[in-house]
Amino acid sequence: MSPDERETIVKGATLHDVGMIGVPDALLVKRVLTEEEHALWAEHTRIGGSILEPMKTFRPFVPIVRWHHERVDGRGYPDGLTGDAIPLEAQIVGIANRFDEIRHDDDLLETEALARLRAEARDGAFDLELTSFFAA
Repeated sequence: MSPDERETIVKGATLHDVGMIGVPDALLVKRVLTEEEHALWAEHTRIGGSILEPMKTFRPFVPIVRWHHERVDGRGYPDGLTGDAIPLEAQIVGIANRFDEIRHDDDLLETEALARLRAEARDGAFDLELTSFFAA
């Protein structure tokens, strides 16, 4: 990747959850969500994209913010994108974000978290090659 592409990923990763500003506070601390609550939670990707889209300087980060929760098998959100339709930058941030969730929310050792991340990739969440590269 070029230095500009790497910089886009780093800045996009920093902004990836900016849309959480639109999620009710009570959901931010809740461990288990109902379907309705998850739908509200999932809107953070659309909200974040709509916050950044009008600002020319922040437009390159919109795909990361909007699609970092997409899955290569199409079971992600907000748009159910599949495979290569998910921008590479969003896939990379999505993998890193999920690793962080697994590692910290479940209080797992790094090796355990990486094993779970690989299992989720085999189940269709992430590109296997990208996940292997991340987990190396």
